[in-house]
Amino acid sequence: MNPLTHAGAMAAYNRWMNERIYECCARLSDEERKRDVGAFFKSIHGTLNHLLLGDRIWLGRFKGRPFKVESLAQELYADFAELRAGRASTDAEIIAWVDSLSE
Repeated sequence: MNPLTHAGAMAAYNRWMNERIYECCARLSDEERKRDVGAFFKSIHGTLNHLLLGDRIWLGRFKGRPFKVESLAQELYADFAELRAGRASTDAEIIAWVDSLSE
């Protein structure tokens, strides 16, 4: 498979899976999403924040515009709706970046 085609497929798959994860998480209460379950980033909400943070860090590196962070546990959004919107926006930005690549 052509590397650009593969990158496009992976970016689209990433967005699709994130949409599915957030659909499932939206069925939970805020309390359930933020409950410390002993995960590395404590809660589901903390883990979703970390994944978004990581994607923004890498995307910033790829685009030559570093995304500054205080720590890998930094909370980007305390509100789930804002976190979900931030995820969707970043996924669209990833796809746009992949679409801008050339061989």
